[in-house]
Amino acid sequence: MAITIKIEKGNLNGTLKLSDRGHTKAKKGRTIKWKIKDKSNVTSILNIQLKDNTTDIFSRLPYKDDEDGSKWKAEIDEDADDYAECEYSITWLGDDGKTNTHDPKITVMPSGFAPLKLLIALVTIFLGFFSWQLLRRKINRK
Repeated sequence: MAITIKIEKGNLNGTLKLSDRGHTKAKKGRTIKWKIKDKSNVTSILNIQLKDNTTDIFSRLPYKDDEDGSKWKAEIDEDADDYAECEYSITWLGDDGKTNTHDPKITVMPSGFAPLKLLIALVTIFLGFFSWQLLRRKINRK
């Protein structure tokens, strides 16, 4: 399942208003999509690149997903570290013809919930079986 970051508005000071407020939280293996909304004052995304000295969490770096630069994609690596933070830059072209840069970040959320779900399921089954045995013994005593 993809996570879409909507570019809602390009501000005169060069910052962007993003649907995730500039901090995406994504699980390993997820696809990240950037999409420019209509009437956002943003003509196109010129580039999305990692900042220097940041953690590379991508198995596929951000790439243009259409010809006009309004849609981009990237994929989070399955082997990225839990809670790894990646700072990146979005270089964008405003309706006024000026090039701007905005610096959001992505945090990798742990995907260790599958073992927890399994544990909960096993405990539930055990408690159900134990309750059934107690109820059966109580009925047999009568």
